[in-house]
Amino acid sequence: MALPASVPAGVKVCSPTVRPRDGRVRVDLPWQAPHTPPPVDGHTRGLGVDWGVNTC
Repeated sequence: MALPASVPAGVKVCSPTVRPRDGRVRVDLPWQAPHTPPPVDGHTRGLGVDWGVNTC
């Protein structure tokens, strides 16, 4: 399978979401990239929020 140019090499491709819409099929192709944890300097907590809103 060929991946689009927007997906970098060496990432883990996750399960896609297939959405039929207007007689076509749209595919959301999530991927994960490895990272190193940031240094902990002065902060002990963080908050991340994903509203789960798909915009197309």
